[in-house]
Amino acid sequence: MRRRTRTALVAAAVLLAACGRPLPPPEPAGPLPTVRFAVARLEVVERAPAEGATFLDRRRGRELAALAARLLRRHLVAAGGPGAVRVAVERARLVERKRPRPRGLGGPFGRAPVGELEAALTVRLSVLGEDGRERAFALVERALTRPLFAGTGVVGREAEARALARRLAAETVRALAARAEHDLAAWLGLSP
Repeated sequence: MRRRTRTALVAAAVLLAACGRPLPPPEPAGPLPTVRFAVARLEVVERAPAEGATFLDRRRGRELAALAARLLRRHLVAAGGPGAVRVAVERARLVERKRPRPRGLGGPFGRAPVGELEAALTVRLSVLGEDGRERAFALVERALTRPLFAGTGVVGREAEARALARRLAAETVRALAARAEHDLAAWLGLSP
């Protein structure tokens, strides 16, 4: 009987180990591109309203908007010329959603997702003439989700939210650089 008990315990341990958390998707490799515009000045503004039902959701949204604005200021550069570029963070949302717990045999023992973090970011880049009128624009919208697993504490959830915000902001900068090279090529400055 002891042998059966030991075998059952080993089988249970192996089964629980197999129900581990999947690896997160890999982060995009390489540095973020720097885009130089042939304009006199470049301004980045945050116009994103605080969205979310809870204090945490609104705080995370404000932090996502601030992170995106910092990255945009760092990677978009005014290289000199007439006019200006205005970059506006129009929407920044990072909320936590609950999922129903899975039922069945693996429900209470598995590490199935019990929630998810949803993040969305919208950035508008406008090229302004010397008179202040908009001459061209590019709009980029990105959204990502990340699962939250049972047993993830408050600190773990915050770490997941920060990692998701960094990844979304970096993807938005990459997408905006690609869109600018495609749609706003007439206003791009020469690389040094």
